[in-house]
Amino acid sequence: MLKKYLPKFNALLLGIILAQILIYHKFLALSIVLWVTTSIVNLILNKPKLRWNNLRFLFVVLYVLYIVGVFYSINKSNAMFDLEVKMSLVIFPLFISFTNYTVAHIRLLLYVFIGGAILSILLLLGNATINYLETGASGFFFYNRLSPVVHPSYFSFYMNVIMMLLIYDYTTGKLNLFKRYVHIIIFTFFTLFIALLTAKIALLTTFVLLCILLGYWVKNSKWTAVLLFAVGSLGLFGTIYTQSDFAKERINDFFNAFELKGTERYLYSTGLRRAIWQNAWDLYSEKPILGYGTGDVTDNLMVKYAQNNNLNALDKRLNTHNQFLQTAIAIGLGGLICMVLLMLIPLLYFRRNILFAGFVVMTIFFLLTESAFETQAGVIGILLLYSLLSVNPLAENKNNKVQSY
Repeated sequence: MLKKYLPKFNALLLGIILAQILIYHKFLALSIVLWVTTSIVNLILNKPKLRWNNLRFLFVVLYVLYIVGVFYSINKSNAMFDLEVKMSLVIFPLFISFTNYTVAHIRLLLYVFIGGAILSILLLLGNATINYLETGASGFFFYNRLSPVVHPSYFSFYMNVIMMLLIYDYTTGKLNLFKRYVHIIIFTFFTLFIALLTAKIALLTTFVLLCILLGYWVKNSKWTAVLLFAVGSLGLFGTIYTQSDFAKERINDFFNAFELKGTERYLYSTGLRRAIWQNAWDLYSEKPILGYGTGDVTDNLMVKYAQNNNLNALDKRLNTHNQFLQTAIAIGLGGLICMVLLMLIPLLYFRRNILFAGFVVMTIFFLLTESAFETQAGVIGILLLYSLLSVNPLAENKNNKVQSY
């Protein structure tokens, strides 16, 4: 009995881990330990075929470079904490290699992930409604006041990933998750929530996903759906833009930041990121080969911010908001090469696994604006999904086993 149902329970745990990222982080570590334990037991009992590949091995190489970086770090306590946060770089690439999930297992964990996302959104909207009724402040329905625990950019990223999965299943039917109209209902619900979160990269990604969906309907001459979705989307974003000063300010800032160099405005939101990226690049240029060490990025960034009078970034002790730069400053050129290869190779061979390539494209844009591997909400979810999707769950063979990327 245990031997038969263990793989299903193992997949269920993986879905629970994903769902927890959006709801409650307290039991994430315990859930990962349980998943690793059941993976090992499953390996002993069922002896699944090992599906290792050199691409995921680069994450292990990246982690080894971080370990090496500890030895020339000055701030050892930060370095050890950093290694603890980044353990997912090893855990998920290794243990996904012998889980041997079938499409049914993938479907189960996605149900849990999507259900957790919907539950989390309902809880956040309920909390915002209660706060609005008590205070009359509509700001509780936007950005970090709407999602105070998980950063809006991170929350929106995972919403976009689910939306991509829904579009893929809607257009191909390969996962057979829901009835087609349910795909559209969930997609619309997530679009509304992302509009409220107003994370700028997520808004751009959502626009691209909408265009893909509309393009599919145009190709299949579903003009009623095209008209309804196009008008509805324009109405939604137009209403939020005109009725919310906060949303209008954030969207305007995205475009104005490219023109307001050198002004006080330059040191906020999108403009602040530009200043941070310039400071981070200058810092990396000083030690491009080995970097400053695993635990010394923040300390050296603060010095650079002070030198360049970037007081907003200094006061908030902001990281680089770019994982490529963050990794390069920490462990140098080797880490940067690993990061680039991990994002580039899936795009060169996208025909092998289009869903994986789509996820990687979204991840690239996310990592360009967030240092996601520096937080649990980022590194766990991205490494889990990257490792999972790199083993194509949709290319089934006669035995209903998923194919390695």
